Amino acid sequence: MILKTKKFVIGEMLEEDINGVLDVYNSNQDFLLSHMDRSEISIEWLKKEQEEMKD
Repeated sequence: MILKTKKFVIGEMLEEDINGVLDVYNSNQDFLLSHMDRSEISIEWLKKEQEEMKD
């Protein structure tokens, strides 16, 4: 667990969460283009990002 409040819990992304997280990221192409200079992210990018956050 990373964060817990009375209303929700935020935890580490698990393998079964990856497709859902990927869908959320890729659902807002304007955000990706303006903040990440790309129109889509891949599973590989998402996993790499998670590993970097752990470090």
